[in-house]
Amino acid sequence: MPDDPRLEAGARALCAFHGLNPDEPVLSDGVMVPMWQARIQEARAVIAAADAVDRATPEMEVAGVNALHAGAQDATSLAQKVWLAMAGLRSGSRE
Repeated sequence: MPDDPRLEAGARALCAFHGLNPDEPVLSDGVMVPMWQARIQEARAVIAAADAVDRATPEMEVAGVNALHAGAQDATSLAQKVWLAMAGLRSGSRE
């Protein structure tokens, strides 16, 4: 089970984002688990990115945005949405 309570919520949200039932059983590493448990690693990566944004200095934020724009041609990608959402939340908390 996840050690961070945000992992289950994030994994369930990723399932919903892809139109999947988070409680549907799937085979993961030879074991039947709920779909959300199979998405834990993906959720962990998204949460780690969000946490990094929270700790980023303004210079790091600019570098991250530049890197994202240089490598992501698809502005609708999940990574782009997560970065923009977290940057928006972060800048809103500075006021």
